Amino acid sequence: MSRQNSFGIDVIKAAAALLIINSHLEAFYSRPYLSADGLLGNTLFFFTTGFTLAGSLDRHPLESLTTFLWKRLSRLYPSVWIVMFILPVHTVPWGGAFTDIFHALIYPTYYTFVAAILPMYPVFFLLCRCEGMRRHGASVGWLMLTVATGMAVYAEWQEGHPGVAWGQRGISLNFHFLGAMLLGGHVARKGASAMASKHLGREAVIFVGLALLYLALRLLAVPAFAIRVGGFADYIALGSLVCAVCLGMAAFRLVDGRDYLRTRPTMLVIAWLAAHTWETYLLHYGVSYFAWIKALNAPWSIMAVFAVTLMLAPILKRLASLCLLRNAAV
Repeated sequence: MSRQNSFGIDVIKAAAALLIINSHLEAFYSRPYLSADGLLGNTLFFFTTGFTLAGSLDRHPLESLTTFLWKRLSRLYPSVWIVMFILPVHTVPWGGAFTDIFHALIYPTYYTFVAAILPMYPVFFLLCRCEGMRRHGASVGWLMLTVATGMAVYAEWQEGHPGVAWGQRGISLNFHFLGAMLLGGHVARKGASAMASKHLGREAVIFVGLALLYLALRLLAVPAFAIRVGGFADYIALGSLVCAVCLGMAAFRLVDGRDYLRTRPTMLVIAWLAAHTWETYLLHYGVSYFAWIKALNAPWSIMAVFAVTLMLAPILKRLASLCLLRNAAV
């Protein structure tokens, strides 16, 4: 089994794509909390990114930082620019200052994933090139998660009211996402599931237990539940930052290497979503602003966003690849 084409990591990518799309559809739900859970989706996104990046670095041990960064940037930016030009959400301020245009087109763009991931690329590269990371990569990842949770708790305490850490994409979440990347890389490099675990029942219990714990922690962040629990509810809820990564790792161990799950319909859906995770991330928010979709009533509006996003994803990927080929020819 090739760890770089792991079935388990493809399942997690597919789940991340669906969770991220759903998390931005709050306006279409009569009960907004049904649009959860972006935190989990983004965490899984970074976890799988770390997994694939570590695999790439292991396959190309002599690759330079410049080459590594170019491969990442050329993967991200053509799609970003195409989406910005064709979808009715973000506009480029051509008549504004150069800094505004740079902000829109280059960095940090209107897409938070780009703003978060770009500074992490060189850090991840340097850490993975460090021989000690093979022995201590997991410890560094867990340390990042601990620091992130501590910073989030401190932010809540400083403001004096709950919800601060949930409503801001600050340094604490960047530490959290970097920790998720490092643990994803650790799973890829150490081969934590190079062979399917023989303890399916135990892995299933661990996964279900973590899923229930994560759900309980996230519910504590909802004001209606937090009020009943008490003043420390929101602080306790921040434990879901770590639990989200644990849930991703548990899902990987539960699913990876289990060939009997690879039915043809399942594989088609998972392979489609895994291959177009980045494209669905970029497209869905703009798609939700189409006038005809906004005119629909739920659940049709929600289903339409998913359907149109998934149909456009391979087209966007193809257009982006054509841009790269044209650049290479020049």
